Amino acid sequence: MIFTPPYPTRVASWAPVWSAFVGPRANNSVYGWPAEAFERLHKTRRVLGYTVHVIADPDAVGRVMLDNKANYQRPDIIRKLLGSVLGDGLFNAEGDSWRSQRRIVAPTFAPTAVNRLADDIADATTAQMTQWPAETRRIDMAAQATATTMAIIARTLFSGDARLMTRAASGHIAALLDVAGQARVSALLGLPAIGPGTGRARRGREFLRGTLGTMVDERGPDGGSDDFFGGLIRALFDQYPHAQARELAIDNAVTFYVAGHETTANALAWTIYLLAAQPDLQEVLREEATAALAT
Repeated sequence: MIFTPPYPTRVASWAPVWSAFVGPRANNSVYGWPAEAFERLHKTRRVLGYTVHVIADPDAVGRVMLDNKANYQRPDIIRKLLGSVLGDGLFNAEGDSWRSQRRIVAPTFAPTAVNRLADDIADATTAQMTQWPAETRRIDMAAQATATTMAIIARTLFSGDARLMTRAASGHIAALLDVAGQARVSALLGLPAIGPGTGRARRGREFLRGTLGTMVDERGPDGGSDDFFGGLIRALFDQYPHAQARELAIDNAVTFYVAGHETTANALAWTIYLLAAQPDLQEVLREEATAALAT
């Protein structure tokens, strides 16, 4: 039997566009989507004058995101919104800037390079699990997944810099992501961000970019280390003027620290949720993981 999760709620038809800016849908873009959204391979909607494409076809996703990315650039309004946090880093860049930065970071994420990080990933996971109190029968796995992936990113890409692993850092990033994920009319209209949480989000942005900027300055143009961050700094300072290289180093550090851990944490938490309701499948995956770790 296939487990069908009860959330988000499925409705009979597409909700009015305005409802995406109020209530639960403002915080969850797929909240209340109809079954059709999960069955059709392609759906378009008009949102405040913009055409929004909802794509579920794997081949089409691959074409847009990888095979023919140059033909599918982000709209200027999206780049402007992301730019307040991510600047012109790899995630938000287009054209020659994107190609140049992609060449710089590609070796770090090659399969052989990622395999070398397995021990660090296992150590960070084990350290997080040892903090679970033995008498607690209920644990917020979403929070645990977030803490674990943040620790992994800090260890593997930034040599475990303590400034990125504090409770304060976690709180600032959470505030930043909470507001960044909300659909706001002001954002689509190009107006300044307003509403609950925007002040905390602004402080989170200032903390993160300020901390990473300090780390860039401390390391200097030679990178200061053989980790990912050091290699990124060296490559950028070799190819760009000093001021631009510094900003791009911060932009990409924010991108890989925030976007890198948040997407993985969400996928991990959702996977654990689904497996919790399917113990037979959970056991099969446990055996596969045990066998893989033994090799």
